[in-house]
Amino acid sequence: MVVDNVGARRTVCRLLLGGDEPRRYWRVHRSPSAGSVMKPNPPHEISAKVDSYKCFADLQAGEARGKDYELDVRFRTGARVAVVAPHGGGIEPKTAEVAEAIAGTEFSLYCFKGLKAKGNSRLHITSHKFDEPECLALLERHEWVLAIHGCAEPGERVLLGGLDKPLIADLSTALETSGMNAETSGHGYVGEHPHNLCNRGARGVGAQFELSLPFRCGNRVPLFVKAVRNVLAARQNAA
Repeated sequence: MVVDNVGARRTVCRLLLGGDEPRRYWRVHRSPSAGSVMKPNPPHEISAKVDSYKCFADLQAGEARGKDYELDVRFRTGARVAVVAPHGGGIEPKTAEVAEAIAGTEFSLYCFKGLKAKGNSRLHITSHKFDEPECLALLERHEWVLAIHGCAEPGERVLLGGLDKPLIADLSTALETSGMNAETSGHGYVGEHPHNLCNRGARGVGAQFELSLPFRCGNRVPLFVKAVRNVLAARQNAA
């Protein structure tokens, strides 16, 4: 996208994501011919996330529910699948929306959403340290767990991880059939820690997606959601 001034650039970012989060992902490139162009930061320029809080109890003591953050917990009676977005709202923008679309009315849902006008990144708790009680209680009642995260990789990328290798294989195949490439190796988002949220379900294994910002803002999300839902529905409806 080409923008003429700082004000317009900020407006575009807010429209896409809200709050101040785009500054973690984008920078301005200037050239005589193109003017100011917004491009993704290369990976080496993106600082690793350092959590402000070590656990949910610490976060709860320093932040106000309903003002700084909110929980969206939807338990579906009879559901065997749970979809979780622990960094929704302004933390990893659009991840909660993707999780909600995947869950629909058939699967249970948990979203932690940052509500701050700016500075939502301080609400980030690393997935294997995320111990919000309602989240853990929901996950342990479901056989299959899928977590949705956002990553700062450039380009439209879909990265798969977790300990449920059959589920990962089926998700990868379904996305490939739909014309999308899901990377299952060669990236740093393996999701194999036993306390990773995706592995906190009743079977102790699950899967997670790390979706890049351009993908989350792109036009292939509905196709992605449909493919993922079909895989999860097959498991929920299995005998």
